[in-house]
Amino acid sequence: MPHDLSEPRHPSGRELTELERCLFCLYLVGVEAKRCAEVFLGHEDRKHDGPLIFTVINHAGIIIHKFTEAWDDFNGLAKSDERVRKLCAAVKPAVDKIKEWPRLGAYRNQALAHPYRDRQGRVRHPTSFILTGAAPQASDETMYLVLTIISAVTATVVFFEEEIKGIRSLLEDYGSEPEEKNPMTPQQRDADLKAINAKMNAALAGLGVNLANPLFSTFRLGS
Repeated sequence: MPHDLSEPRHPSGRELTELERCLFCLYLVGVEAKRCAEVFLGHEDRKHDGPLIFTVINHAGIIIHKFTEAWDDFNGLAKSDERVRKLCAAVKPAVDKIKEWPRLGAYRNQALAHPYRDRQGRVRHPTSFILTGAAPQASDETMYLVLTIISAVTATVVFFEEEIKGIRSLLEDYGSEPEEKNPMTPQQRDADLKAINAKMNAALAGLGVNLANPLFSTFRLGS
């Protein structure tokens, strides 16, 4: 596989068609959705792990919006491709369920993937999206949408089986990830963080900051 960021070419050497690009994106969204759903599948006890719930459900919001963008591109081909049109009609119940949350895009853009500002630069607390009904409140409801994505992508992959076969190597045959020659150890991590904090604390003390201020414990792990 190439090591640059150029678009991969079809295994035959030609450029990908727009249909293949759409299938490429939907397939990878399906992979992400599956990995996300597997965190809780058969592990009900994990639903009581607050930090895990926070991390996984926030990423689920990104996956859901990613699917809607990929699906809109795919659905745009329906005007000229009868097969796409027929498949979109068949999968419409699943897509409609996901699109019952039209403000998830704003939630993703302003609270999940970017730092809490709208397009006018005004700040917004991420919880406000949940309180106003822009995003699901229950983690199970968010995971329901993730599972719905898996259903929609599965139907698409099966219907366009031949096209998927043609590009499957682009999706799966990336080989093993390169091993780091000198991976950072926990001891190195802790030592580096301690050195950085010491430098910052010295600079803050020089600015007259009280290093005993209780606010320093705000983001302390385990607090």
